[in-house]
Amino acid sequence: MKTISGRREYKINSPIHVSLVLNLWTLTTSLSFRNPHLYIYILCIYICDVEDKIVRSKNMSCISEVAPRPSPRGVRIVQHCSVSPPPEGGGEQQLLIPLANFDIVRLRYHLLNFLFFYRVECSESHFVNTIVPNLKNSLSLALKHFLPLAGRMVFPLTPSALLPVCRYVAGDSVSVAIAVSSGADLHHLTGNHSRDADQFHQLLPRVLPHAYCSSDECITFSPLAIQVTLFPNQGISVGHTLNHAVADGATILAFQHAWASINKLNGDAHLGQNIVRLYDRNCIVANKHLASRAWNHMKTSTPTVSLTISLPTNRVRATFSLSAAQIQKLKSVAVKNVAASSLVVLSGYVWSCLAKSAEAVGEEVGDDEAEYLTCTADIRAMLTPPLPHTYFGNCIVLVLAESIHGTLKAENGFVDAAHTIGEAIREIKSKRDNTFDDLEQRLKLKGKGKRVVTIAASPRFDYYGVDYGWGKPVKMEYPTNDCDGSVFVCKPSAGGGIEIGMSLSNLKMDAFATFFHQGITQSSL
Repeated sequence: MKTISGRREYKINSPIHVSLVLNLWTLTTSLSFRNPHLYIYILCIYICDVEDKIVRSKNMSCISEVAPRPSPRGVRIVQHCSVSPPPEGGGEQQLLIPLANFDIVRLRYHLLNFLFFYRVECSESHFVNTIVPNLKNSLSLALKHFLPLAGRMVFPLTPSALLPVCRYVAGDSVSVAIAVSSGADLHHLTGNHSRDADQFHQLLPRVLPHAYCSSDECITFSPLAIQVTLFPNQGISVGHTLNHAVADGATILAFQHAWASINKLNGDAHLGQNIVRLYDRNCIVANKHLASRAWNHMKTSTPTVSLTISLPTNRVRATFSLSAAQIQKLKSVAVKNVAASSLVVLSGYVWSCLAKSAEAVGEEVGDDEAEYLTCTADIRAMLTPPLPHTYFGNCIVLVLAESIHGTLKAENGFVDAAHTIGEAIREIKSKRDNTFDDLEQRLKLKGKGKRVVTIAASPRFDYYGVDYGWGKPVKMEYPTNDCDGSVFVCKPSAGGGIEIGMSLSNLKMDAFATFFHQGITQSSL
């Protein structure tokens, strides 16, 4: 609680607080209280005054629930913690970063979810008393190098306001939930076969817990929340929930690698100068104009601070893979028409398989109906002057490819799809005047129908290298695609090739699997 311009500001900044407020609101309105807002206000004062009395350490705090209660899905939260960068020797004590146009257009995205599963046979007592303290200490050190993740996103609500910003001040923190799962089979969860998508969402923070209205002038929220869950004597999962406006996949993956390696090596001395992040938005030449344009388009909406998915999802999750030899086979077929990269042939192949699956499951799609595929291109090296790979934030633009349903589902659908995607990427790469306008690309897609396939992440992203000292992850999942239906791609755990994570209805997943496996075994595709 703090005072702003003579007014007291009460922050409701944890899932428990939010739940209490929502429950009281339901009760007061159902009982027809004359002024339910008054009761909510009284509860806010009580919660915040009690919270003010809690003694917190300088760089992290941990509040254990007195009587942890299992959720209906068998996961109980045993601790809620706030982890901050080290108070001393932690680098800058204050940071203010105006969002670039690449950041602003992602404020309304579905929250990003990453789930890493590890085989670690340990008891609950060892987990709570040894593993969790180590994770919190290493997270604190990692945040020192990625300060915006511990900061707050500030979204103005007044029409004449300046751009949204990411603000860090000493003492800001990341919310971490410590949980224990009962009855779940880790071996089943980490398989490649079709699995019920709903069970993965209990392993993730569903809300960015520091989200609150600080006044009538802005919304302020944390960009990151974490949940670490123990599967007793089976393993551990580490779940991340983020607002995409804070950073792109490359930046987030760099943080995930840093945290894991610090935990594994018990310190950050090994990171060297390559870990230093560049926060300066002035290095993007056309940023001010493009950021203002993006903000004018976005400021009438509000940022996403909670998972937008409703349960049950009626979806299943399954993992597919293409070996290096299979990718080369796809390239040899597509190379007649386009200089095919691994991303191009992978995307084209999945796109055509999905189009063929639609008819197989009874979807009524006309042959002349438009189909779209989107992916992103990292443009750090394309800007003038180029940005280093250590630039913190979003530096990606949307690639938009367009075809029609009849073409994609035809016998040569893969070749045509790869050609279309290759041309779309070539068009982006041909720009050399810093006119990368991500908003313009998105407006092209707006209103063009619902048949859109999105490729998320990159075949170059090494999520299986995120090792906390327990060995490589046995599985990595991207539950965001339960919300948006995107196709998640990354480097596999071992060997060459590409791993592909899908989320579809059970019927469509079976159809997709059939076309995927049949096509790759055919000599002509």
